[in-house]
Amino acid sequence: MNPKEMLEWSKQVWADVQANVARLDGCAGPHDFVPVDPTQKLNRRWVCTKCKGGVDNIARIWYERGRDHERRSHAGRDEKG
Repeated sequence: MNPKEMLEWSKQVWADVQANVARLDGCAGPHDFVPVDPTQKLNRRWVCTKCKGGVDNIARIWYERGRDHERRSHAGRDEKG
């Protein structure tokens, strides 16, 4: 790939990243991630069924941990009134 092609490729990659972030940020949520390829076990990618935004496995795990934390913290408040 020559330098001009590399520059165009990198611009397209950056535009794709920005579009993906916009989809994720604009999601009505909560995200509902499903595997892009259910047969793939390592380096799995996930896509939200609501916004079509994509994340890697680590980002999905941290998102789910945050959701679990949120549920636990709200459960404690609901019990205390």
